[in-house]
Formats: sequence, C-alpha cells, structure tokens
Amino acid sequence: MCTLSTYVSKTYLANSVSSSTIAMLSLNHQTDKRSLLAVTAFALLSLAFLCGCGARYAVRNDAVVRITVDEGRGRLVTVLPGADPATWSVIRDGEYGRDARTVYHYDEPITGADPRTFASLQGRYFIDADRVYLDGDPLMGADPTTFEVLDESWARDRRTVYFGENPIRTCDAETSRVLSGFWARDKVCAYFGFAPIEGADAASFEVLGRYYARTSYRVYGGFGQDLTAAEIRQLSGWTMREQKKGYPNVQLPFARVVRGADPDSFVVDPANDTVARDLDGCYLLGESTPCTALAPSGVR
Repeated sequence: MCTLSTYVSKTYLANSVSSSTIAMLSLNHQTDKRSLLAVTAFALLSLAFLCGCGARYAVRNDAVVRITVDEGRGRLVTVLPGADPATWSVIRDGEYGRDARTVYHYDEPITGADPRTFASLQGRYFIDADRVYLDGDPLMGADPTTFEVLDESWARDRRTVYFGENPIRTCDAETSRVLSGFWARDKVCAYFGFAPIEGADAASFEVLGRYYARTSYRVYGGFGQDLTAAEIRQLSGWTMREQKKGYPNVQLPFARVVRGADPDSFVVDPANDTVARDLDGCYLLGESTPCTALAPSGVR
C-alpha cells in the first residue's frame, strides 16, 4: 500500500544511492557507517513518492468509490463519504475528484475547498479561488493570485518561497530560481532545501551535482543530516510539524561547508556523485577521506 512518510523531493532523491555507491561503501571499512545510513535513509524516504498506487475512481451502486490495489490485501474499494454520483467528476484519477459541494483528495473531503474553482497547477500543487493546496492540505499563508510552481519541489508567491509545504526564509523571493534538486538561489542568497546556506556567495554559486556545490571561496555538501539546535532553528518550524505527524527521527536536508576543499580544483566523480576530490585529497559524503579508501570507485 502506498503511503507518504514525509516530504522529500522525488526529483532529487529518486536515485540518491546508486548501486556503485553502496558497493563502494560496503567495501570500505574506514567509512563512517552513520554517513552511509544517513544518505541511505534519506533516499529511501523519497521512494514513498515514487510508488504507483494504480488507484481510480468509479461510480458503483449509487455511490462514488475509490479502487486501489494493496500488495498485501488485494483489491480495495472505499466509499467516498457524502460524494454525490450525479455531479461527480474526476480531477486527477485516484487522487482528486469533486461533486457539486465537495472536493476530495483520495477518499477524504478537503475542508473548505471550492469545487467550482479547484484546479491543478502542477504536480502536487492545486489551487482554488482562496487557497493553494499541496497533497490535499492548504498551504498556509500562500497567495493564490501570485502563486507559481517552480518545479516539483519549489514554488513561490510574491512574498514567500516554499520548499514543499515549508516556507523558506528567503533573502529575495522575487528573484529566486531553482538550480537543481534541493539547490536554489536568488540575487542575494543560495539555498539547499529548507534554509539559506550561511555565508554562500550567490553571485558565484555553482551546482556540481546532487550533493555538491561551490562558490569562489567554498565548497558545500548537501545531504540528509542530524542537525544542531542552531541549524534546526533555521528550518521554519518544519521539524515541529513533522514530529506532530509522528516522524521524529527523520534526517533533514542541509548544506554544510566541505572543510578544507579547494573550490577551484574540486571535481565530482561522474560514476559516484557522493565522492569528489581536489588537488589535496578526496571526499566522501562531504567529509575528507583518504583516496586509497575509496577504491574501487574513487575519482579519476
């Protein structure tokens, strides 16, 4: 059965841990096991968004139903409470539908949604005359008149940039743009996921892949990490909301300086993008690592 464990970007994380990465880390006895678990768990969370549930709506015996296939229990038929078959229409089959009075997400009514103006924006974002919705929940504070989707993970209105459901403390929302995956920037600041990257020079900021970026002065690594109290405070209450949902131990996307890395000579291994090197040494998951420990993959 497909369930959504927590919000992570499916674009960024769909193939976050390649087989070559796992094989290389498994062979390397000097590798920090916590780092392996961090990036592996971070990637696995994204798989919740990649499963195809094969759900569809139908009208059966004067009732609107949602039909799904559960791996353990087989075919399931769920009646949508109060749905009117006479005025029923599908917005996105198996995910969104409406009758004359109510909008439904899966088999639950969306409280307050206007069925007359409810429409898809892009991906997981929907809108009506008064609100913006993500995964069937109102995106609190979002302005539907100026809201635009930047990609599958990022969106903005005239005041705020959003990463999923999370408002980001941006420096300049109007000039914000997505670079790749969790990486973004505006004319003043650079970002990875839920927070600005402290001290990053936006003018020279360059993404090197899913896990690394650089400026003229520093290299940054972005991974799922256990955060300090100060870092958690940058995340606009995201951890608090997730804990209320019952996911207290999820690791969060966050970028840190790769200590000692030389931005001019820093290159990422094209065969294993958690690994990189510069003129002085090698790096694994953003940490300095002996180059000999990275065999058989390494960086050529």
